[in-house]
Amino acid sequence: LALIYGAVLQSILNKAGAGHYVDKPTMTRVGSTVTDYLVFFGFCTIKKAVFADYWLPILIFSLLGIAVNMFMMFYICPRSFHDNWFERGIIFFGEFSGVMATGVTLLRVVDTDNKSGSLEGAGVASIPCSFFDLFQIGMYPIFCGLGYTALTGALVTAGVPLMFLLMLLTKTWHKPLTKV
Repeated sequence: LALIYGAVLQSILNKAGAGHYVDKPTMTRVGSTVTDYLVFFGFCTIKKAVFADYWLPILIFSLLGIAVNMFMMFYICPRSFHDNWFERGIIFFGEFSGVMATGVTLLRVVDTDNKSGSLEGAGVASIPCSFFDLFQIGMYPIFCGLGYTALTGALVTAGVPLMFLLMLLTKTWHKPLTKV
C-alpha cells in the first residue's frame, strides 16, 4: 500500500510542479533511516525469557531455515532472476529469514545507492503476493483450529513444487548468468 500511495503522491506532486523536489538519493536516505529504526525497535521487543526457555527448538528451526535460505539464495535465485540476481535474491533471503524489513536492510548493505532497482522490483512483486500472504495469515490458523491440520500442511507443502512447476511451464527457469 505504501508503494501505491507513494506513486499517487508522486503524481500529485508532479502535476503541482513540485515533483522535482523528491529525488532518489533523498528517498534512499530516508528509507535507510527508517529501516534502521525498524530493526532497532524489532530487536528491543524480543523477550529474553522466552528465548531462554525455547533455545533448542529455536536453534533447530534456525539451522533448518538457514539451509533452506542458502539453497534458495544460491541455487534458485541465479536461475530465476535474469539480472542483479544477488541483489534481488538478498531481499527474499531476508524476508524468508523473518520479515521484509530484514531483506530491505540486507539490500541496503549490498546495494547502498540502490543502483540495481531491486527494492522497487520487490515492492511491485509483493503487491500480488500480499493477497496470498493475507490468506495464509488469516486462514491457516483457523484451519488448524478446526482440526484440518493435515490439509493445512498439504497446502503449505504443495506451494513449493507448484512454484517450480510454474517456473518450468512459463520458461522463466534458466541457467545462471554467472557461476555461483
